[in-house]
Amino acid sequence: MQKPAEYRRHAAECRKLTTGAMSEENRARLLHMAETWEQLAEAREELLSRYPELDRSPQGDAKDADMPAYQIPGLKTVGSGGNPRG
Repeated sequence: MQKPAEYRRHAAECRKLTTGAMSEENRARLLHMAETWEQLAEAREELLSRYPELDRSPQGDAKDADMPAYQIPGLKTVGSGGNPRG
């Protein structure tokens, strides 16, 4: 998983690209993408606050960091039947 700062950089890039958008439709899509990246950043921050062992930053030596979310012990997933893909 990426760090919240990386998601926010993606959001900023989408916003930057709106200045050169060829149509209002493309501009709206880019703004929607930026909003989605921001939501992902917020969700990641919430996840890290509840499960600090997932932190992949240099100070966080997480053994489960590269493990898919559905395999992390104690982590509940959203979806039908425990399937992480819904």
